[in-house]
Parts: sequence; structure tokens; C-alpha cells
Amino acid sequence: MAVRQVRVLLADDSPRIREALRGLLGSWDGLSVVAEASDGREALVEVEKVRPDVLVVDLHMPGMGALDVLNALKRNGGVSPVVIVISCDAAEKYRSLALSSGAFGFLAKDDLGALPELIREAVKKS
Repeated sequence: MAVRQVRVLLADDSPRIREALRGLLGSWDGLSVVAEASDGREALVEVEKVRPDVLVVDLHMPGMGALDVLNALKRNGGVSPVVIVISCDAAEKYRSLALSSGAFGFLAKDDLGALPELIREAVKKS
């Protein structure tokens, strides 16, 4: 039986973080990075273009961060990916803001090893 490919869009202003995430997710069966974005506006364009199952987006990016992206996805009212917010700042206030804005999950960047399992959990519940 073939494993369903979960299509992931990565949005982070750091090319190093995107590269690390691509490598991490690429090593897991069933997870496929289908696009990347360096800011929130680009992420929204890519969501429309590639229709990912999951969007992994940085909380703080120049111009438009994760909270703005979540709000724009709600306003658009179309089909939206499951959103997981990542951040260098693991403060509870940011976790609460992300989750109350509609994110499925929140991970500190020093805990990104948990991302593949969180993605699988998110897809099961969506």
C-alpha cells in the first residue's frame, strides 16, 4: 500500500532554516516539501499556487509573519492548509497567539526534530 504524500510548504526568512527543514522532512517517508517562501506574502502566493496540505511558517518574518498569514488565510475563506508556526522565541504568549489565530501547532526552533510527527498528527486530524 502506497504511503500518502503530505505536501508541505516551508516559509521562513532564513535560507539556512529552510534548508535544514527540507533535509529533516525529506528524510521521512510520506512528507514532501513542494515549495518554499522567504516571507508571508510569498507564502500566500505559494499556498494558492501549489495547494499544500501543511504550511510551516515562521512567527517573525519581515513584512508579514505567521499571525498575518493566518489572518489572511481566514479572510480568503478558501481551502487552507493546516498551519504549524515555528519560532526562535518559545514564550507561552506566542504559542497562545498562534493557536488562538488558527494554527494547529507551535514549535520552538530548538525543538524542530518534533516537526515530522506534528505534521503527521495535524494531517490525521484535518
